[in-house]
Amino acid sequence: MLIRPAQPEDAPRLADVHIRAWHETYRGIMPDKALDDLSIARSTEAWAKRLAALPDRHFVAVALDARQQIVGFVSAGPKRLPELPSDGEVHAINLVSEAKRQGVGVQLMRAAAQHLADSGFQSLGLWVLERNMAARAFYERLGGRVAARREEDFVGARLIELGIVWSSPAGLVRRTLATG
Repeated sequence: MLIRPAQPEDAPRLADVHIRAWHETYRGIMPDKALDDLSIARSTEAWAKRLAALPDRHFVAVALDARQQIVGFVSAGPKRLPELPSDGEVHAINLVSEAKRQGVGVQLMRAAAQHLADSGFQSLGLWVLERNMAARAFYERLGGRVAARREEDFVGARLIELGIVWSSPAGLVRRTLATG
């Protein structure tokens, strides 16, 4: 498995992985309409714009399998919402089903945490849907703890998100090295 910074030309495959991972992970957790309305074209355009002008201290990395296909990604940077009690945030981490439980998520979390540490962030957090038990267990194995809770509207459905935090990006890097 290779983890590398995302490039603008990765936008179409990132969009595909993003939508596929959401369909595989969130069906039954999020409203079907939210998932059915996802668009490869809109997602590709959004990824292309973002990767062409990534803001300072932001980071996007992709995971490539043995065939050099993108099977997951992570994005990180400054926290977006004041309710998250950290200064850095993993904005998204998504993997397609066949890449899960292969150590890919650990490697992506390590890359994000290393970027945040190198960028001077003192802590990091992320938001996870309360009903996404697999992701919650993954973050807990990596030493994350629930430190915030909020409701989010997803196409008319109120879903609960939990803010998971780590007190130190460098500590999370060490934890990922010990985990796998």
